[in-house]
Amino acid sequence: MPIDAHEMLSLRNDTDAIQTICKRLCVKEMGPADHIRTKHEVRDFVQNGDVKAVQTIIANAQKRRDAWRLSNFD
Repeated sequence: MPIDAHEMLSLRNDTDAIQTICKRLCVKEMGPADHIRTKHEVRDFVQNGDVKAVQTIIANAQKRRDAWRLSNFD
């Protein structure tokens, strides 16, 4: 189940925050470039704590997963 904004904010201070958040955002269900983009966005969020970015990151991750699934639909 994907992560929500409240969970992202609470995980921000974990020692493995980037890895945990990326796993919950299901980055492995994206294309390679989108996987990297999302990971960079999460890293920036964890380092800077930009609360406004949380919803954007979640929305972008969903769009990227959907696009990857559609592009690989046979």
